[in-house]
Amino acid sequence: RVARWHAMSGRYTVSLVIAHVFLIMWGYALQAGKTLGDIVQQTITSVGQLPDMGKAAIGTGLLFVIAFLSIGPVRRRLPYDSWYHVHLLTYAAMYLTFWH
Repeated sequence: RVARWHAMSGRYTVSLVIAHVFLIMWGYALQAGKTLGDIVQQTITSVGQLPDMGKAAIGTGLLFVIAFLSIGPVRRRLPYDSWYHVHLLTYAAMYLTFWH
């Protein structure tokens, strides 16, 4: 049961991070007078100009890599030790993203 809770909390966390990034960048794009299609350009601009956003982007990328490697079929192809050590990168991802 605890393992299922852990897996579900990971899915919810990744989903909320995706929603957070998309909605914030959409808001910044609208504020800058851009359209919904300009979100990628707005994200690149925000990461380059806003303080600590570079660290947050690296942490978010790490979180996505960890999430991808934790998908059942992908995880089963990795040796347990490798997956375990990659999974520990979650702490680095949280450290990089939390204070932005």
